[in-house]
Amino acid sequence: MLRFMNSVTDKPEWVRKVFEREIVDKWRGEVVTPGASPETEFTLKMFDYCIKELQDLAPRHLESLNGAIKVYNGDVYKSDAAVPQQTKLALQQAVRTLEDIPDHHKDWHPGSNDKVLDLVHPSLFPLIYGKTRVLPAGSEVTNLEDCVKRCGEGEVLHLPKPRFPNLVEPDDDTSGGYSKTFQWLPCEVDISGNEPK
Repeated sequence: MLRFMNSVTDKPEWVRKVFEREIVDKWRGEVVTPGASPETEFTLKMFDYCIKELQDLAPRHLESLNGAIKVYNGDVYKSDAAVPQQTKLALQQAVRTLEDIPDHHKDWHPGSNDKVLDLVHPSLFPLIYGKTRVLPAGSEVTNLEDCVKRCGEGEVLHLPKPRFPNLVEPDDDTSGGYSKTFQWLPCEVDISGNEPK
């Protein structure tokens, strides 16, 4: 339901479209899946609830000074107007080099019908236990200016020891929800100042 409401609020002029019967009927035909498995079924009641929720949000969205709309609990907002047009165009220009690649190299997101292109997916460049080098605790932090020069520094990171060594766990790679082989790498992002990094 959240995915559907998020996709609607991504559409231009969604605040008008949620009140137009013809458009809502079209969305209903695209989304409602009677007879699907319980895990994937999107019922008519679910759809109707989502539309009512969006119709309730629409007037508040129009009153928002920065175009922000609350999309999830936990104070998560999204906005089409928060990023200045000049910044948006600069980002789109910078990303073009990642998009303009031969079709056979494009990594389309599964289930998106070739509409969502994963430009740099974190699964492509993960930490690999027993192979990836990490800087020891207390080392000088690397940054964009010296990261290439410092490539190869550090020690190979081995799989962490189990927190509960006497607990018998299955041998598969995903026991406990964590991989024993890979881990996505977090990254720090600084959007302050005139030169975000």
